[in-house]
Amino acid sequence: MEAKKGIPKSHLSEIMGDRKIKIADVLRCTNIGRNTCARVYQEKDMEKMTLGTFINLCDGLGVSLNELLEYHPEKRYNPETHECEEY
Repeated sequence: MEAKKGIPKSHLSEIMGDRKIKIADVLRCTNIGRNTCARVYQEKDMEKMTLGTFINLCDGLGVSLNELLEYHPEKRYNPETHECEEY
């Protein structure tokens, strides 16, 4: 499923499912708390998280940021009009 525009999508659940690992395993390999891990897993309030959280997850799981997260912007800058436009 593709990410909705303007909302980050986490692939943590798919990564965990493919590797057959549990949240406890993710916590052991990363330096993040259980609630934070659950929020990424459930894709809740991720826009409020720091880049460091996602980097810790990537390092612990051995994946790139592109493999962990997906994002499609709502708007884009048009250099001809110097305006932001909806996609």
